[in-house]
Amino acid sequence: MHRLPENVRKSLERIVKDMRLNERVYGIGLFGSWSRGDAETSSDADLLIIYENIEDEYIERIISGGVFVDLDFIPKSWIKGIVPPEIDQKLCEAQIFYDRDWALANAKLLITNIYSSPERVRLRIKNHVIESDIYFSRAASALFKGDLKSAQLFSTVALEKALIVLMERALRPISNSHFIQEAEESAKKLEAQSLFNFYLDATKLHEVDGELAKEKLELLKIVLNEMSHVVNEHSKNVEKLHPKAKKNIKYYFNPTFIEGAVFRIESLIASNKLAEAVHYIKSLAAIAIEKYAILRASIEKSALDYTCLISFLESAEKRKPKHYQNITNLLDLDNLRKEEVGETVKMVREMLLKIRGRGNFNQKPHI
Repeated sequence: MHRLPENVRKSLERIVKDMRLNERVYGIGLFGSWSRGDAETSSDADLLIIYENIEDEYIERIISGGVFVDLDFIPKSWIKGIVPPEIDQKLCEAQIFYDRDWALANAKLLITNIYSSPERVRLRIKNHVIESDIYFSRAASALFKGDLKSAQLFSTVALEKALIVLMERALRPISNSHFIQEAEESAKKLEAQSLFNFYLDATKLHEVDGELAKEKLELLKIVLNEMSHVVNEHSKNVEKLHPKAKKNIKYYFNPTFIEGAVFRIESLIASNKLAEAVHYIKSLAAIAIEKYAILRASIEKSALDYTCLISFLESAEKRKPKHYQNITNLLDLDNLRKEEVGETVKMVREMLLKIRGRGNFNQKPHI
């Protein structure tokens, strides 16, 4: 841990020391910005925890010595058998602090050796293409059903997943805090600037200034605080949810997570990285409202139609219209015209087809 600032190093040392005593912990490694070397003082630390007897990945946010730390628990079986491609970047970046049976070191060595191979890149791309297709399908369905706000939201999410495909092809790291920078560099490298520029237009990130970024941050705090109040008020409903949904809600509406996210966004704004800050805000908001909607559906004892997510929230929040209005303002979903949203959905479809053309899994990645 010698490359880390003293406060971060000491905080991680304490966590590692405590977690080594847990018999279910088989490995611990640092990944993310502090491992890559592009962290800032406001960056949280990310620890990969190899954990026994769990079926799926989940994350917990804690604060130790003033440092925000995400504990990313993954099943031990994931690194003992066929390693899923979604943890490739984490394994490659990992600085190993504890490895009981060398399984983490062996998995890291394996993935590091094949990370940039065409076959492995294709596997990672395939997952992101599937995600982009899911969100585009939601957008098209929402448009057909007349939910313009959901159609616009899911169109931009589909575009974001498409940009991640470019990052994979360009072998660039995927980072929430540097998303715009990495997306732009990847688009230039792959001569796909039209996709990047269209994303900026669709998300209005090209219009961002300091005042707007601060307004968005204040709205985010209001929206998350209101949602957190509902989560706390209906804790029994949370406990009845599917285990993965329950863990996600507990993560995103954890006061420590919200505090850390706000701290990071404030730092981005102070550094004049305004497009990065607003992207971070809107990306977090989109994730949070989807998790929140799952809880609202449980509370209302109603089915959640994901394709009409925003319409569902409008109905669920009818007693709190101001909250609903804050959500749509935050995500720039007001005053939409059917013709413009329809054109956006059409353009997204064309962009995704182009991505499929680039990512037909025959072209070698740019190294």
